[in-house]
Amino acid sequence: MRYRWNPFQEIYDLQRAINSLFDDMPYSRDYKAKYPAIDLVDKNDSYMIRAEMPGICKDKTKITVKGNILTIEGENKCVALPEDAVTLRSERIVGSFSRSIELPADIQADNVKANFEDGILYIDLPKKEEEKPKEIAIQIG
Repeated sequence: MRYRWNPFQEIYDLQRAINSLFDDMPYSRDYKAKYPAIDLVDKNDSYMIRAEMPGICKDKTKITVKGNILTIEGENKCVALPEDAVTLRSERIVGSFSRSIELPADIQADNVKANFEDGILYIDLPKKEEEKPKEIAIQIG
């Protein structure tokens, strides 16, 4: 079997090697699209969101609900360093972020409550009355 030289294969191999350098970077497209990390919990009469937002100021955070879409927006500012300091490694996301998730059902937007505690944003989203599970009594006889 003879090997045939292909100049495009060398370019492809170089591009693949360069891309592999950036796969584990915190600023990769996939990482930023999933920031902040969110847990969605279904309770009987409400949904609860837990969003990890360490170092984010609550004054720089905005929560909106439209239909069954919840959006969390905010900004993480870079911490100022002393003049003689040099950053050797930085993995924090700096700048504005926005994350939207679809909730399983519509909620009562007027009764949404949010609380910031130890870098975690807790959001309580009460379900609409028609969305809450209803228990039906069984008649005997």
